[in-house]
Amino acid sequence: LKNTATGETSRLETDYLLPNFGFHPREEPPFKKWGLEVKGEEISVDENMETSIKGIYAAGDASTYPGKGKTIGAGFREVEIAVNAIDESNPK
Repeated sequence: LKNTATGETSRLETDYLLPNFGFHPREEPPFKKWGLEVKGEEISVDENMETSIKGIYAAGDASTYPGKGKTIGAGFREVEIAVNAIDESNPK
């Protein structure tokens, strides 16, 4: 591990690693220009994680809906919901 503030490095033994998928932009999020319904800094989605534009989905910290919990677990679950909805909308 590297402390980016001090440059100090250390080693951590672990059995698992849970990477952080996502980022926090330093500038205005580009999706604000895409014509999606946005509330504050987040994209509004329905219960299937679909945005206001059919066929476009959002999940994790970029999305919002009533009762949303901002946790890593919720973000991964939202991706699962979106993938299942996409799969169901594309019959084989």
